Amino acid sequence: DSVKVMTIHVAKGLEFNAVFVPGLAKDLLPNVRIQHNPAERGKSLDFELRGDAKILPRYDGVLNRFKDALRAQELIEERRTCYVALTRARRRLFISGAHWYSETRFPKAPSVFFEELADWGGSEGLPGVDRGPDADAENPLMGYREAFVRDWPGPAVPDEADAVFPDGWRRAAVEAVRRGGVQASMLGEVERKEYEQLAARHRALAATLREREAGDKSELSLPPTVGVSGVIDYARCPKRFYWTTIRPLPRFSGPAARIGTDVHRWIELHSRGQGTLLEADEAPDLTVEELAGQPGKLQQLRDAFLSSRFAGQVPLYAERPFLLPIEGFTVSGRIDAIYGTDEGPWEVVDYKTGRRPAEDDPLARLQLDLYALACIDVWRKPPDQLTLTYLYLASEEEASHAMEDPAAIRERIRMALGEMAEGRFDPTPGSHCHWCDFLPFCDAGRRETG
Repeated sequence: DSVKVMTIHVAKGLEFNAVFVPGLAKDLLPNVRIQHNPAERGKSLDFELRGDAKILPRYDGVLNRFKDALRAQELIEERRTCYVALTRARRRLFISGAHWYSETRFPKAPSVFFEELADWGGSEGLPGVDRGPDADAENPLMGYREAFVRDWPGPAVPDEADAVFPDGWRRAAVEAVRRGGVQASMLGEVERKEYEQLAARHRALAATLREREAGDKSELSLPPTVGVSGVIDYARCPKRFYWTTIRPLPRFSGPAARIGTDVHRWIELHSRGQGTLLEADEAPDLTVEELAGQPGKLQQLRDAFLSSRFAGQVPLYAERPFLLPIEGFTVSGRIDAIYGTDEGPWEVVDYKTGRRPAEDDPLARLQLDLYALACIDVWRKPPDQLTLTYLYLASEEEASHAMEDPAAIRERIRMALGEMAEGRFDPTPGSHCHWCDFLPFCDAGRRETG
């Protein structure tokens, strides 16, 4: 005897004495999210070309009516699928649903299939029916996944202490080398030869690594282009830029960053009148928000944009890339949006999903300053026709300022790029060290954070 877990489609043609069918909750079973819609999605095959065209809805020119018909068709398909699941049982059938699935903000109601079966069971009196208690006020699963997420980055050297090596085997090995290695009396002749061969290989490898680490810093080369984020990284901490660009090390890309990417993509399509391309017919569970510990965050950021003054405007440019030459260097970037007209004033806007920086942060304006230089040098826009705006969606705030002296900004960037080329990558510790990915192995940062 065993428990077999399988999908409904895999279970076709099989029978079991006892069958459990979970998930009869709203938007799960049935899930009437539209799978194919040739009126809006280019990847969907035209229904007229399908073998089941006779039973599929016809598009009569009214999109909303067509989508309602598609949902009705999806319900029919889901009912067929549910029938397959229910008829796999020979003797005993258990059907269930739950209010909470994963770390969602709102409970799910019983699905239409659950209600139909429960009503039938109550009227017939044969099967047992238990509709269960009402949903709890708070999701009992909230924080469940977070408990499995380890802090990142972890310690640079893991704790390896055990009963044999109280200080860890690495420290024990170093101490053994300091004392002169392994005593000859502890090894036989064959083991001694193997030890000497292995030790010789390790010494050669160590010598190579030390020689490479001691190499001339002038051998380091900058990439052909430096991104705007790279310039900001260097201005805040040259060592951070070094470990990000010159000698790249792994960096944490968490769910909060994915939320920012999703919001920027949604705003771009919304600005182009294509917002429906990213809109699901029924909102799915947003795993990225759950992992970030911020369920509903994506919708909150979208609502913040829709309530801003930019929601009703069509940008002149959206996600506009540029290459900005500065004194032999090239800075690359992408502007979220430019509002205005070709001949009139421009407002350069950058959407921020994180918190607003402190007023005295000297780098708070640097990103928009670089964008403004691109408008001046690449698109020949006069500085007095530029307004630079950060839109902080999380707090629904704006921060705008006029273009400052372009020559001063250009000189500031030129000096930073020149120091990059000279190989100056000394750390500049500060409050930013607390959230730096490289803190575990940065001595200056660890001293700063205590």
